[in-house]
Formats: sequence, structure tokens, C-alpha cells
Amino acid sequence: MTRWLVSVSAGIAFLAGCDSPVVAEQPDVLTFSDEKAGLKVVYTVGPPIRVDVHSGSVIKFTRSFSGDYRTPNVKFLEINGDVAIDIIVELADESGFEPMILLSRPDGTYTRAAADLDAFVEYANLDTGADSDPAEPYRVVDVDADGINELVFAHLYLGRTLTPNVVLHLNADRSDFEIRPAVGPDAKVEPK
Repeated sequence: MTRWLVSVSAGIAFLAGCDSPVVAEQPDVLTFSDEKAGLKVVYTVGPPIRVDVHSGSVIKFTRSFSGDYRTPNVKFLEINGDVAIDIIVELADESGFEPMILLSRPDGTYTRAAADLDAFVEYANLDTGADSDPAEPYRVVDVDADGINELVFAHLYLGRTLTPNVVLHLNADRSDFEIRPAVGPDAKVEPK
């Protein structure tokens, strides 16, 4: 007799022609939404881990990868000045998070910015007890008063080097970031 999987509910698979349910391994799925923008980020705990961005019922971005991450934090915010919402997925582990920066594109899809940047925000550097500790690990601000926002990290590991006040500038087509020297009074993340 051939058995076909017909539904999966709460990790239990029900097979046609089978009187008892079969326990199936099903990945955990976490959903983060910005209802006003009509966006949903679906994070599937792997392996492999998968991040999907949905606008309505249409997938606008998908990426699968491996890693040892905990429950992510997802922030919906405007970064690149096109009025569409951008997304930062904070891929957290026991010591900090790797920022997955997703910028909106004119066609409604998303692109992963700073993908080649080996960047990591360490939790230990977010609250050192000093007066200069930031309330947030990063912020969006127009550092150089050119009308284009930058993403400023209070402390960011670039490779193995802890670097304070890292400014990520958008490139010409606003689809990726490059690191340039910090200029102006807004080039630092504000203290608490």
C-alpha cells in the first residue's frame, strides 16, 4: 500500500491510509510582521536556516544558510530613502548578533546589503557600564547631511577587530553599503 503525506500539524504527519499519526520532524517557524507595511519575515530554524520576506502572499526575498543562531530579532525601518520599509534581521547567538540588512529595491524585492562585510555586534560591548554605552547597538541617521541615511553601529566587530562608531554609507544606487570614515557630530551612536 502506498502512503502519501496529506497534512502536517504541530509536528504530526497524517498519512492517507494510516490509522495513526506519524511523528515527523518539523522545523520551528517564527513569523515577524509589520502589518502597516504589509510585510512578514518568516524565519525557519533549520538546518538549514531560512529567511523569507513576504509582501502579501508574494515572496520578495529568500535566503538559506547554516549557523548556530538563537531566536532572531527583526526590525522594520526605513534606511535607503525610497519610502519602502527595509529590514534588519539580528541573527543572534550566545554572545551577540550578526546583522542581516535587507534593503528594498525599486521592483519591490529585497537585496542583502553588506553581505561581504564580516560584521558582528557583541552583546558584551553593548553594556559596559560606561557613560558612553549606547541605548541601541545601531541607529539610522544622515551623518554627512547629504540627504541619504547611514547606518551607524556603536561597536562592530569587523573581522576580529572591535571598532567603535562604524558608519555604513549607502552606495550610489542605494542597494548596498560601504564603510567610509565617520564625519560630523552624528557619526556616533548617542549614549544612554
